[in-house]
Formats: sequence, C-alpha cells, structure tokens
Amino acid sequence: RLSYDHLSASTVLGLSHILWTPATYTGTQPSLLSPFVNRLTNDLSSSLATFYKEVSFWNIKYCKTCLSCAFNSTCVRNYQEGIVQIRLNCTDILTDCWWDEKHFRCCDRFRPVHTEYGVCFVFNSALNGNETDVLKLNRRVGTPRLVLSAVEIINAEQTVNDVSVTSISQGFRGCLFKNEQPTFVEKWPFNSYTYSACLLNCRAMKQYSLCNCTYHFMSKI
Repeated sequence: RLSYDHLSASTVLGLSHILWTPATYTGTQPSLLSPFVNRLTNDLSSSLATFYKEVSFWNIKYCKTCLSCAFNSTCVRNYQEGIVQIRLNCTDILTDCWWDEKHFRCCDRFRPVHTEYGVCFVFNSALNGNETDVLKLNRRVGTPRLVLSAVEIINAEQTVNDVSVTSISQGFRGCLFKNEQPTFVEKWPFNSYTYSACLLNCRAMKQYSLCNCTYHFMSKI
C-alpha cells in the first residue's frame, strides 16, 4: 500500500527477470507538476520556461525544440541542473508504504533508476543490485494483499519455455533468453536481454540515425 504526497506519479507493476516476484516502478507525471515546475521557471523568460518544461520530461518534440535553440535565450547548455530541481525526488512522491501490512520508510526500498523517461523509483527489483533484498512473492509463499492509490496496470504475463527451446536457433524461435544478445546489434548496452530493453535500444538507434543524437535521458541508461 502506498500513500502519495502529491498526485503526480504513475505506478507500473513489472514482472521481467524476477520469477513471479513483482517489481513496482513509480515516476513523475508532468501534467500534475505545475507547482514544482514554477519553483524554477518563475524567474525565467517564457521561452526558457517552455524549454525546461519540455526537456524535464520525455517529449517527442525534443529534437524540434533544440533545432530552434538560441543559447541563453530559448535554451541553455546546463539544463540537467534545472531538470534535477524540477523533477520530484522519492520523498516528494511517497510518504508512507506498507508491505504485507508492515510499515516501512518508502525511500529505503524505492531506489532510483534511470529510464528513458528520466529518473523513476523502483521497489523490489532484482535488477537493482542486490537480489538478496528482493521480497519474495510467488505461488509457494502466497500473495500478500497489495493496495495502491493509483491505477493498477499489469504490463506483462510470465511465459515459461521448455528447456529444449534453448537449442533452437534465435532466428527460428523468434525470441531471446535473458542471457542472450540480439545478433543485429553491434554493441548491446545492457547486462541482460528483455523485450523492453530491445525496444529501447531500437528507439535510441532510430533517434541517432534521424537526429544525430539521442534524447538526453538515454545517455544514463
């Protein structure tokens, strides 16, 4: 169960890599953040204020914005510092959390993770560094009651493949296991393979081919 300090976060339940143990991701929604955007942009020109609002959150118009950039007039070079001030941190988003009816300090377990949408916060992810800290939730141990003050979206269903599938070539089976890499990618940037990681890499390569650059959040992934 989560209590939100501000109604400005989206929450997604992910099941990739974690064998029935869900990871919960929460991030900032720009449409509900006007008080936080204003704390930086009130002292700026309207052009710079618009620029900061667009680069602080994922925006398909980003390349177009930078093409008409006039430094210190309609854009700035050190925009990353402003992004940190505008986007909410963990304590801004979450106040009280419970797991299996036990209260804990949210930000002790919601850890920052860089995504193509900026910094989000993830709970119970085995990809966050220490798998021994992952709280188990599976058919054997049961499912503690989960209550979220947000729209619940199940974004994946687990598929279990027969062991013999690994002996079939990638091209024939049309899928990859997490310890494999796509053969069409020259330099795979991730430690493990997931479908979402593949989509992210494809988007980054397409951005680079069209704009000769990638969206600034991409570089930290």
